[in-house]
Amino acid sequence: MTEIKQVQQVHQEKKPSYTQQLKEHLEDKKVPKKYIDMISIFALEYSTQREAENKANEGIMTFGKYKGKKIMDMHKIDKPYIMWLKKNSKYLSDANKEIVEELLKGD
Repeated sequence: MTEIKQVQQVHQEKKPSYTQQLKEHLEDKKVPKKYIDMISIFALEYSTQREAENKANEGIMTFGKYKGKKIMDMHKIDKPYIMWLKKNSKYLSDANKEIVEELLKGD
């Protein structure tokens, strides 16, 4: 497991998800359970959809001047951009962060 993933895992273990925080807040406000359940279902469906999109875009840039291009190809033609991505990794999915790390590790 990479160091980044370990830090993210620790962070996730300490802080409840946004959905969980919202559910707790709504329960405290005595919102009927059926509405809280509807929000939970929506959040789960949206999360599942986002995970599928992230998986489909693994190794592909989803923004910027190389949108739709493979990160491996970008490394061959514009290494400084890959270095920029590493410094600005908050814009990347976890899978793409790992790809960038591996590409630059080999240089």
